[in-house]
Amino acid sequence: MRIKNLTFAVFFSMLSVSFADDLGKISGKVFFDYSLQTKDGQKINGQKTMKNENAFQFSRIIFTYKKNISDNLETVFQTDVQKPSSEGYELFIKNMLLDWKLNPNTSLIFGMQSYHAFKRQEEIWGHRDVAKTVVDELGWHSSADLGVSAKGSLFNDALNYQTSIVNGQGFKKTENDKYKKFGLTLDFYPVRNFDVLGFVAYEPQGKDFKGKNFATMILSGFLGFEMEKFYSAGIEFNLQKNDSYTKDNNTSKIDNQAVSVYSTYWVTEKIGVFGRVDLVEPNKDVDDDEFNNIFFGLKHRYNKNFSIALDYKTTTYKDSKAKRDEVVATHFEFKF
Repeated sequence: MRIKNLTFAVFFSMLSVSFADDLGKISGKVFFDYSLQTKDGQKINGQKTMKNENAFQFSRIIFTYKKNISDNLETVFQTDVQKPSSEGYELFIKNMLLDWKLNPNTSLIFGMQSYHAFKRQEEIWGHRDVAKTVVDELGWHSSADLGVSAKGSLFNDALNYQTSIVNGQGFKKTENDKYKKFGLTLDFYPVRNFDVLGFVAYEPQGKDFKGKNFATMILSGFLGFEMEKFYSAGIEFNLQKNDSYTKDNNTSKIDNQAVSVYSTYWVTEKIGVFGRVDLVEPNKDVDDDEFNNIFFGLKHRYNKNFSIALDYKTTTYKDSKAKRDEVVATHFEFKF
C-alpha cells in the first residue's frame, strides 16, 4: 500500500512519540548501496541504467513497530521505503496486522502480512541487501499481501504451515478485481538444520478471449540447509502457470519458470563468501528468451547490526544478439 504526500518529518515524529511513551518496540533496517554499471542496460534495484552509470542510493529503508495489546494479541506496523522510479523515494505499508495467538502453536493473522515461504527463502539466501529472491525480483509474487491467514506448527515444530486468502495485488497496489488469491505453505524439517518447503498459490482470473474460465497458479519447491554462523545453502524451483496480460481484448496465457541456487560459507565469524545462480525462462513457448543471473561476493559482518558486502552480478542471455550485463556494487546494511 503506497502512502503519498506523507513527509518523513511527520513519520519520524510519530515514531518519536511512540518511543517516548514506551508503547511498544521500534526497530529499523537500512540498505545503502553504491552501484557501478559496467555494461549495457542491466537494472540496478529495479531501475534501468545507462552504460557506465554509477550511483549512491538507499535501496530499502524499513521501520517496524510492534506492540502486545494483550497476552495473546500482537500488532505489527511496518513501512518499507523504496525507490521505484527516478522521481524519488516512496513509502509503502509492508505490514499492518493483528496476530491473534489461539494457542502456543496456532495464530490467526488479519491485515497486510508477509508470506512464510518467501521469508524462509530469504533467510537461507541471507543477502537481501544484495538482491531479492528470484520470484520477488521477477515480480511473480509479492512478499506481502492484504488478507487473512492461519499459521502454526505441528509435531513438535517439525512442520510449519500457513494458509491464506488475500487480495493478490501485493503491498504496493490496491485490489482491482473481485478475485482472491488462495495460498498454502508447508515447511517440513525432517532432520536438524534441513527443511523441505512447498508453496502453492491459486487465483481465478475470469474468462479468456475464448470465454473459458482460467486461473493463475504459482508452484514453488525449496530445499534449505543451514548451520548457523558457518554455512547455508538453498535451491528453489518456481513455476508460474497462466501468467496473463490483456491486449486488444485478447488474453494471452504464459507459463514461465525459474530455478535459483545459492550458498554462503563463513570463512570466519565475520567474513563470508556467497554465490547464486538464477536460471529464468520467461515464456516456455518462446525460444531463446531465457537468461541467467550470476552473483558472487564477499561480506563482512562488523557486528550484529552492521555489515558490508561487495558483489559482482552478470546477466547472460540465450539470445545471441543480446549483450551480457554487468554490475559491481557495494552494499551497507545497518540495523537499530
